[in-house]
Amino acid sequence: MGGPRRRKGGVLLYGAYGYTGRLLAGAILRDGLPLTLGGRREEPLAALGKELGLPVRAFPLDDPARVAAELAPSPPSSWRPVPSRRRARQRSRGASAPGRTTST
Repeated sequence: MGGPRRRKGGVLLYGAYGYTGRLLAGAILRDGLPLTLGGRREEPLAALGKELGLPVRAFPLDDPARVAAELAPSPPSSWRPVPSRRRARQRSRGASAPGRTTST
């Protein structure tokens, strides 16, 4: 099999310099997606970006106009949820959501 899967688009991971953000960054990179690190505080974000060799974007979330400007040209209408690996496995096996049954 080949290397990591390449998909069109990328991920802006906001809150990247926290514990969970670092874990997610590793998983996103292993999946071969283009990644930009995001967060409120520029110092820890810049340090992590330098460590991982990734671009960073520091901005607060309390100003909707600023958030929209930072995310342009990718407006929220073009976003789509990324299913978790667990949900993807369930779908591939034909399983329904937890707690639900399917009639056959």
